[in-house]
Amino acid sequence: MAALMKARQIMVYTHDSIGLGEDGPTHQAVEQLASLRLTPNFSTWRPCDQVETAVAWRAAIERQTGPTALILSRQNLAQMARTPQQVDDIARGGYVLKDAGGKPDLILIATGSEVEITALAAEKLLAKGVNVRVVSLRQPTCLMPRMRHTGNPCCRLTSAPALPLRPGLPTTGINTSA
Repeated sequence: MAALMKARQIMVYTHDSIGLGEDGPTHQAVEQLASLRLTPNFSTWRPCDQVETAVAWRAAIERQTGPTALILSRQNLAQMARTPQQVDDIARGGYVLKDAGGKPDLILIATGSEVEITALAAEKLLAKGVNVRVVSLRQPTCLMPRMRHTGNPCCRLTSAPALPLRPGLPTTGINTSA
């Protein structure tokens, strides 16, 4: 209802993560995230660390045209190193967090607590000679054809296969026709 009314609300959800298996399925509510992302005029953020959380909070406070959800993890997450440009790109929907340079063999796309896991996987792949780019993507629609004109580096077309690593249903812009 808040999205339909363009009501300015900030909702903070906690305990999001696949890393909390000991708490059972009630604490792995990945289906609700897909529902929130599919809601028109509803801004959804799933930050991977304190920097992304601060950018998300600022964006939520500044947003005047609808509700915003901040989906936060309970577990401690690694703090990712970034350039000032990468910090600016967080608010644009997504950014290249790690890039081995040159043409990537594989692009790994993650959001929230999966970014740390994805960055570790990229390091292991790089050690085996696979040139990997890691994209932290708060808004999967960034990769949809109509969004590619934004100039955001994470939206650039490339021939490398992209592998999204995220919980939930594949209905929110990555590998879909939505």
